[in-house]
Amino acid sequence: MALVAQSATFIHQYISSFLHSKPLIHPAETHPDVILYAIASRDASTAAQAAKQYNITKSYGSYQELLDDPAVDIVYVSTPNGQHYEWTSKALQAGKHVLCEKPFTSNADEAKGLVSLAKEKGLTLEEAVGLCRHLN
Repeated sequence: MALVAQSATFIHQYISSFLHSKPLIHPAETHPDVILYAIASRDASTAAQAAKQYNITKSYGSYQELLDDPAVDIVYVSTPNGQHYEWTSKALQAGKHVLCEKPFTSNADEAKGLVSLAKEKGLTLEEAVGLCRHLN
């Protein structure tokens, strides 16, 4: 399975530099069945920088270029929140399995539409929800 990071934005979600992004990539890069194959950003140089830093084979300056790559099996959508529905829908239409960062969509109708599309295409669609255990 080839896993791709659809957006270099995910690197910036919790901090504005690349200094602490390793915890976001490490689980994927250490899994024996996952290949970190490609990364895309709205800016080609940002994608290229992240690809070089994390030994990712391909970098793209647009999300659509990534979705057009037949070697891509699954994408992690971590674009800005308002773009989750758009790019998750496009990824499913392109035949890609999708792990979408939260919030999954802006409303229930969008979520239902994506779930229906994934079922229709026989694809896996998941929301990236982290579970925390709070001990008192």
